Amino acid sequence: MGSGYPDITWHGQRAWGADFTQSSRCIAFMLDGRHAKTGLVKDDFIYAAINMHWDMHGFALPGLPAGMGWHIAVNTDKGGPEDAWEIGKEPRLDNQGEFLVGPRSVVVLVGK
Repeated sequence: MGSGYPDITWHGQRAWGADFTQSSRCIAFMLDGRHAKTGLVKDDFIYAAINMHWDMHGFALPGLPAGMGWHIAVNTDKGGPEDAWEIGKEPRLDNQGEFLVGPRSVVVLVGK
């Protein structure tokens, strides 16, 4: 039985629209945790946004199933203690539509 989402999807600054050209410095991917261990183990969605540019860029976030929201797990643009959150204590994002990723930074979000 499918979840409605592939195991992995590729994104760019636009959700569902990865830019694989040589000039792009932004890429993101999303993993659907409902496919973990052939669907026997249900897990969270994981979204990783990678900004290799020297400027901050906004990434439009892919929508999640009803009742779920994005939570910040890792942000390498921040200093401690806001650079990484303990599992289960990730704060929910106020803006579920877009996230600003700092220069030369990686952000990992958890959808739950």
